[in-house]
Amino acid sequence: MRLIYKLLLTADAVTWMWVVYVINEDISFLHLKSWAFGIILIVATVMLGLLMVWLTKKLGNESDVTSCKECSLADGEFLPVYYRLLFCRT
Repeated sequence: MRLIYKLLLTADAVTWMWVVYVINEDISFLHLKSWAFGIILIVATVMLGLLMVWLTKKLGNESDVTSCKECSLADGEFLPVYYRLLFCRT
């Protein structure tokens, strides 16, 4: 069960990259218009995220943080990577 949980967490983390790629490249599926397929992917990704929040409440007791002295956000470190992927095409 833990393996399935970890695989779902990984899928949830990378799904937004797939959505951005599909929308950016105008990819369609099953003769749907690309904007309709994009909306379906966004809704499915949000639903997967909600499922992961629910599963984390049920299964996510892997480790309890007991001796943490400082906590900081890492948003500033990862944003340049995402901006490069989104706006710089080769």
